[in-house]
Amino acid sequence: MAEVTTARSERSRLAVSLFVAGGAAVVLALAANTLGVAASSAFGWKKATLLIIGCDAIVAALIVSARRTPPTASENGDLASLVSGAIADGVMMFAISAAALIVLLGQTKPIERLGYFLAILVIVPLSVTLAWRRQRAGLTGERQQLLAFAKLAATAGLLCLAGLLALPATGTLDTSLFVLLAILAARVAIALSARLLPAGWTQGFPASAALVAIPLLLVVATIPFVPPATLSVVDVAVALAAGLATFDLVRAFGGRHGPSRGWIRVIDAGVLIACVLVVAYLGLPELGLALDHNYFLGPANDVLHGHPMLVSTFSQYGVGMMDALAAVFLIVPIGYGTFTLLLSFLTVLLSIVIYVILRWSTRSLLVAIAGLTVAVSLYVFEEPSYYTYYPSTGVLRFGLPWLVILWSLASARTARYTRLFDGLVLATVAVSAVWSGEAGIYCLGTAGALACLDAAVASASARERLVMAARRIAQLVAASLFGLLAFTLVTRVASGAWANWGAYLDYIRLYTTGGLGALPIEPWSAGLALGAMYTVSAIVIVLLAVTRPVLMRERAATGLTVFGALAYTYYLDRAHPDNLIHISPPAVALLFVWLGIVRLTFDSRIAVAVASGATIFLGAMIVASEEEDIRLKYPRSVLAAVLGDAPPLGSQLRAMWHNPLFDPTAAHVVAFVSSLGSTHGSLTTLLTPSVETEALLQLGTANAVGASQPCQESLSAQGPGRVAAAVNSLRPGGIVVVSTAPQDAGQLLPIQRYTLALLRRRFTLREISADGQGLQAFRMTALAPGGAGSATRPVAAPQAVLSVPPGCG
Repeated sequence: MAEVTTARSERSRLAVSLFVAGGAAVVLALAANTLGVAASSAFGWKKATLLIIGCDAIVAALIVSARRTPPTASENGDLASLVSGAIADGVMMFAISAAALIVLLGQTKPIERLGYFLAILVIVPLSVTLAWRRQRAGLTGERQQLLAFAKLAATAGLLCLAGLLALPATGTLDTSLFVLLAILAARVAIALSARLLPAGWTQGFPASAALVAIPLLLVVATIPFVPPATLSVVDVAVALAAGLATFDLVRAFGGRHGPSRGWIRVIDAGVLIACVLVVAYLGLPELGLALDHNYFLGPANDVLHGHPMLVSTFSQYGVGMMDALAAVFLIVPIGYGTFTLLLSFLTVLLSIVIYVILRWSTRSLLVAIAGLTVAVSLYVFEEPSYYTYYPSTGVLRFGLPWLVILWSLASARTARYTRLFDGLVLATVAVSAVWSGEAGIYCLGTAGALACLDAAVASASARERLVMAARRIAQLVAASLFGLLAFTLVTRVASGAWANWGAYLDYIRLYTTGGLGALPIEPWSAGLALGAMYTVSAIVIVLLAVTRPVLMRERAATGLTVFGALAYTYYLDRAHPDNLIHISPPAVALLFVWLGIVRLTFDSRIAVAVASGATIFLGAMIVASEEEDIRLKYPRSVLAAVLGDAPPLGSQLRAMWHNPLFDPTAAHVVAFVSSLGSTHGSLTTLLTPSVETEALLQLGTANAVGASQPCQESLSAQGPGRVAAAVNSLRPGGIVVVSTAPQDAGQLLPIQRYTLALLRRRFTLREISADGQGLQAFRMTALAPGGAGSATRPVAAPQAVLSVPPGCG
């Protein structure tokens, strides 16, 4: 007995120490500027780290101070109250955290990043800890379900009230301050009520109804974040009707046997065919499309003509991705039409993968079809233009993590081919590391989370599970490093030069810590609701993995949560509303995966019906709001061509396959260069970026100096150095085509004017042709006086731009 008392005393002292240290760290972080610790008013990363460490120390104190009390509630009651309480805590703390950050620290990009890490590193462990403490103390059952209902109802109601009040973003009583004070007051009131009310106060309340209402409350909490355009009476009415119909159908027919296996296969095949018909995009390119495609076709064209990635050509969007595109264009002709077809094909594959993941994880045809319908409606039709216009926000950027989730699910479904699919996960992680920096992080993070889940739910001791997770994560890290090393060595052997990874990292820094393209999150942005969704999902996953590992073997929920949270960083830095569309597929899939988990876990048909109705309501809101976009974009689909509502499919495919010129200025440049006759030697074109890339693609060559997409070089601090080195490597005999007249592809970028100055310093340029409107062609006849090293003489190098240059899209 004395030993137990001593152990409790030691835990108490440790808990107090952690509380004090954590509180002091939080106070110091918040008061750092006032105390003169930092001169800058911005909340720097050191103070952010201190704040997070302080909060986590408080969480650790809560864990240490927990005491064990034998539970009295039933296991099912424990699970229901455990999950509902964690969800309520997570939503309430997310709202408090977001409001507190704005009130205390202002609304700037570093604060938004701080909120992201607070959600992951503080809100998730704190919510799990509170739920775990309630379980250890025996505070479960109907009482906790009602408290969870009260907390969630208060949070949802106050958020809706704040939205209706339309308070200003700043001022004496702004929106954030109102939300913070109101929700804190509600939290205190609920806690006091729970303590002061008599022990039997819950007997008169239907606790099961409170639990069933939680999905509805989550829907209510999202209403203030729904874009006003989707809150039309018609859209809400359609969504409400769909939700009510789903509720009635599930309540009436839930649990009954579905179609036979043969019919299921027929329906699956029909869904896959529908994916091809609806998702695949047809249409000849337009000028707006070319501005975004050039960032990919320019580097790929360079690779095709002997300029290796990270040696003599670079891209801000990736490395191995450009080599993969070049490999494709070894087989098919390179151009905007064929690239559009490739993007369409890859997006169709993504839709099929989403459907397969939903089918395997939910075990329901209807849930999978509903999830796919919502995902396609949002991702394919909600885009401001056609989704193929933006390769930087599509499958090329976000596609590989889906394969990690798919291989992981396949591995869990079959014992015979487990090693094969585990190997495919490692291979995908290795490829993604070279594909692009973002894809490498997404895939490694997703695979690492799945490895931790497998270890957490394994039937083994704590030490064995820890070793299992460490071993698998080490394999994944080794796969990433192997991919990088293999690419570096192959580049060295093939080109004789080492890959310049530093130049690629410069691009990454420019778009992250450099702040290029950064946009603040707008008040009541739907992105905040999306972030809360990932936070709540992570809370439930961690909680179940810790307390009920036998119930948490669903890999899709974990993979989609981590992948979605990582992809969310794209929106976090560039918080334009349209960017939410680009990262929407994992969120939509996760929503329906959780619906599938509810269907497979809950015995109450009413609970399943309410969850189904709430989910379908949200999905129907999205689909209903896309009516106009679907109608406008339908004529460009394969389905329209098949049904005769658009030109024949064959004629459209042939037109796109032949990559016709669509920019008259580029057509004029192609004709001008072709009229020069023999173009032996190198060709350097200095034209408007969009015109330059298309002209080079049509001429079947690449730029001898710099990239075939000068916008890339303009963003790089190392661009001028690479241009100077390229000019030094040229020999007499090449041709330079240049224009400074706007009507003849003029308006050169600073990096292009710098290139021309270096060429004039190094070579004697003899004019061989001109069109009389500003377009000129020169032959580099000889080295200028001063010899081969003259290009290194002082020429004012341009500064790297901190915004997208004019004409670059």
